[in-house]
Amino acid sequence: MSPFLREPVREGEPVRFSLASPEPLPAGLLAHTRHVFGAVCEKVAERSPEVPGLRTLSLFGVAGSEAAALGPLRGELRGPALALGVDCALTRGKMAERGPRLIVSDVDSTFIRGEAIDMLADAAGSGPRVAAITEAAMNGELDFAEALAERVATLAGLPVDRVESIADRIEPVPGAETLVATAHARGCAVGLVSGGFIEVIGGLARRLGVDHVLANRLETSGGALTGRTEGEIVTRERKAEALRRWSEGGSLPGFRSRGGPSPRERIDLSETVAAGDGANDLSMMEIAGLSVAVCAKPAVLAAADAAVTRPRLDILAAILGWDAA
Repeated sequence: MSPFLREPVREGEPVRFSLASPEPLPAGLLAHTRHVFGAVCEKVAERSPEVPGLRTLSLFGVAGSEAAALGPLRGELRGPALALGVDCALTRGKMAERGPRLIVSDVDSTFIRGEAIDMLADAAGSGPRVAAITEAAMNGELDFAEALAERVATLAGLPVDRVESIADRIEPVPGAETLVATAHARGCAVGLVSGGFIEVIGGLARRLGVDHVLANRLETSGGALTGRTEGEIVTRERKAEALRRWSEGGSLPGFRSRGGPSPRERIDLSETVAAGDGANDLSMMEIAGLSVAVCAKPAVLAAADAAVTRPRLDILAAILGWDAA
C-alpha cells in the first residue's frame, strides 16, 4: 500500500472511491459500496465518469469523525469489487479532489501489447529461451539486470533494420492514447519507464505525446546488435528514481511533449501514480501516491492500492474519477 494511504486520515480530508467495468456494475456491489463509503464519509457526492465502453461509479466525500476507519475501508471496498471482476481505486487528499499530476507507467504488457524483448527474440530465433527467462524475472525469481543481460546476449547479430520493423509494429494497449490525452487535459504529465528498449518504444511514445521516457539502449555495431546494452540498466530502483526525479521537476534521458506540467514544476509524491505488472515495478509503486496493478502478477496485485485487471488503460482514467478527453 502507498505510504500516503497508510498515514492516518484526518477528519475533513477528501476521499474518493471509484469503480469501472465494461460490464454492468452488480447491484449488490453498488449497494455495498454506497453503504460502506457513506458510513465513514460525509457529504457524499456521486457521479459516473464518462469513458466510452465502461460502466462507472465514483463516490466523493470528506472523512467524518470516523476517519480512523478509512484504513480497513480499503479492504472492505476493494475486496468485493475485485471478487466480482470490477476494477477500482481509493484515493485521498488532492488526488481525490482533482486526480494526479504525474502518471508513470511500466511499458511491456502494461502500456504496450506483449514484451518487446520477446518480440526481438522471436526475430533472432531465441524466443522460447528468452520467454522463460522473462517470466521468471517478472515473478521476481531472477535478478533483473542479470536476466536482461542473458536475454540481450541472444540477440547478437540481429540486424538493426529488423529492430526498426518490430518497433513499427508495436501497438499500445487499448485506451492508452485516451489515458494520455485525458491526463494532459487535466494538466497531468505522463512518463514511461521500461526495462525494454528505447529503440522499440521511443517512436510510439512520441506519437502519443508521452512527456518522459526512460528505457534501456541496445548497443550496435556494423548495422547489427552486439548482444549488449549501453549505459546503466533500468532496474526497479531506477524506475523509482525516475518517478522521483520527474516529480521534482528534474530530468533523465527522455523527451517531453507539451501536455503536462512545466518540467521545472515540483509535484508532491502524494500526487503521483505508478502503474505496473511485475516485480520490477514494485519500488516505484511503493513511493507513489497511488500504486496501480495492471493485469499484474499476484504479488503485485496484492501490494497495489488499485487494480486494472483488463488490458485497457482508459479504465485507469475512469477509476481516477476522470471523464475521457
